Amino acid sequence: MDSNLQWQRLAQMLLSIAVIAVLFSLIAPSLSSAGNDRAQKSAPIIIVGGDRDYPPYEFIDKDGNPAGYNVELTRAIAEVMGMQVEFRLGGWSEMRTALQTGKIDVLQGMSYSEERAKEVDFSLPHTIVNHAIFARRDSPIVNSLDELVGRGVAIHRSGIMHDYLVHKGFRGRLILTDTPEDALRAVASGKSDYAVVAIVPGMYIIRELKLTNLVPIVRNVATHRYCYAVGKGNAELISRFNEGLAILKKTGQYQTIYNKWLGVLEPPEISWRHLAKYGAIVVGPLVLLLGGFALWSRTLHRQVALRTADLTREIAERRQVEEELRLNQQQLVQADKMAALGVLVSGVAHEINNPTGLILLEVPILKRFHADAARVLERYYQENGDFSCGGLPYSRMREEIPRSLEKLQDAGKRIKRIVDDEPAWLGSLALTLETCAGMLG
Repeated sequence: MDSNLQWQRLAQMLLSIAVIAVLFSLIAPSLSSAGNDRAQKSAPIIIVGGDRDYPPYEFIDKDGNPAGYNVELTRAIAEVMGMQVEFRLGGWSEMRTALQTGKIDVLQGMSYSEERAKEVDFSLPHTIVNHAIFARRDSPIVNSLDELVGRGVAIHRSGIMHDYLVHKGFRGRLILTDTPEDALRAVASGKSDYAVVAIVPGMYIIRELKLTNLVPIVRNVATHRYCYAVGKGNAELISRFNEGLAILKKTGQYQTIYNKWLGVLEPPEISWRHLAKYGAIVVGPLVLLLGGFALWSRTLHRQVALRTADLTREIAERRQVEEELRLNQQQLVQADKMAALGVLVSGVAHEINNPTGLILLEVPILKRFHADAARVLERYYQENGDFSCGGLPYSRMREEIPRSLEKLQDAGKRIKRIVDDEPAWLGSLALTLETCAGMLG
């Protein structure tokens, strides 16, 4: 009787401890969040400036709020670094002046150049911006900036390409506009012959405004690093943004933001791996809790029988702990290797995603163009017989072109799937490097 009473009391005490632990695990995050909120409120507010008309990097949305890749990236950096930020988006030249006069603390998106580096301090680049030449579909074809001499070229005032062309002594007729959107409108309406605009904002604006008579005729005339910028000498602030950016890249949050705003514009597929992951998040804690109570109940019933085996169990547990410690040490070494590989793979995936995104973005446009052109060519073929097209008979090319476009689109999607399946090829890369290290060592 005394033994049973003691075990009942022990069971009640363990149950109380379990309930208290569960309640603490629910309350602790709220207390931590409240502490973080108080710390952030006490920190000085950092004024972040940007261009109000540079989608999808930064812009004012239909509700009048700052939005875009730069804005979401800045918010994420502020969160991980415990900073308070306030956004002020306006005209680009106005924002550059505001940084110089100290009205804002940082510009969240500014292309690097040696001339600008004399006036501001830049962070590490958070993306790469490629600029393209846009023209109407019926405009003469050009292949470089040098062939724009004597032509009317619309360009964003005070933008990096404005600085670049002025520095090169460009001899064409520059038509300066307040926004990239105005530059593309000028070409679409015939007020300008060409426009030089960053390729991603250019394609985004063409799609949103339905400027169907515009196409990029040269896709990469200049490449610039896109960074945060602060007033000259503000090393402390720029180092905080560099550190926050590094954290986001290692946690994978940077890639999520990049894919959302600048990645391939197609609906993401929900894989079984993601479904299993989300299912584990929901069901896992419940299973663990029920399993814990079942194990605890079973242990109470077996205590009397196991008391004589305490010494043996302690020896076995000690050996198990030593073995787990050894395994954990090996796992930590492996985790360090994988972390280093993860940084390398993230960089490679970023560089691969840029051209892949453009392939998947442009192939549908080519397919629609071919579908429209095919009707005219087919009618000409029926009326005049076979003719040469691209050096080959049209009767052959009308079957080859659709297959070639499909192959291009499938190849782009395959590249994207391979890059997205990072754990698989990261593991293969790790195995290859370890094999090479073993052969050398």
